[in-house]
Amino acid sequence: MFFSILQRFYKWIAIDQVVLWFILIAFALLWLRLEKWGRRMLTVAVIFLVVIVVIPLGSFGVAYLENYFPSLVEIPKDTKGIILLGGSFDLDTSAVRGVTCYNQRGGRIIQFMELAQKYPHLPLVFTGGGARFHPSAPSESELARRLFENLRLDLSRIRFEDQSNSTFENAKFTFDMIQPKAEERWILVTSALHMPRAVTLFRSMGWNVVPYPVDYITTGKQNYGPNFSFYEGFKFWRCSTHEWLGLIHTYFTGTNQSLLPDK
Repeated sequence: MFFSILQRFYKWIAIDQVVLWFILIAFALLWLRLEKWGRRMLTVAVIFLVVIVVIPLGSFGVAYLENYFPSLVEIPKDTKGIILLGGSFDLDTSAVRGVTCYNQRGGRIIQFMELAQKYPHLPLVFTGGGARFHPSAPSESELARRLFENLRLDLSRIRFEDQSNSTFENAKFTFDMIQPKAEERWILVTSALHMPRAVTLFRSMGWNVVPYPVDYITTGKQNYGPNFSFYEGFKFWRCSTHEWLGLIHTYFTGTNQSLLPDK
């Protein structure tokens, strides 16, 4: 439960906002002549900045997860189907604008479309809901259905799972819908950073998924030198922490017997 709460915290509250609040509170305390507490808060904020921005822990953590599974050039010949995880749509903005809007994980959909066209004989699955957290917005499955139809993808090939609101629910609800046999191999398409946790959860259901990582955000080279980019430092720290907390949570809840899945 503790790690799950922390993961949601990092998902919904940007770490740069936390640091900014520390700095603002520190200056407010100094202005109120509470120098002792003000200096303490300012010291904590500076430590945060050094760890997050200068020390490349975030980029190291992201690169490690993105490199965990190799890229696939060809999929196995006995592949039974292809699964695409949701997470590429900006549901709130789509609802307000009235048009389909994407986030930084939109590359998943592009490479899924490439696979769908390259292997026209394979059935396809899209899993993504989001209605619980975005009640006024269309579900990810609705947006995906419109997109695939507009791109002339044969909708009779695709099954849509539209109730999930997390990767765990993606795995559970899609497994219940498809009921794959133990010996069947399905390609799982998601961002390379997210792939280790997604594979862990799908395999915990008894699904023999083959990882097809896409949508990389690092070059894959481990950076041991200092990083002086505030934007990259915060971005990598937030992405890395979210995924590692998720992996730790699945490990301590007994979903997986090891922190990372088998390769």
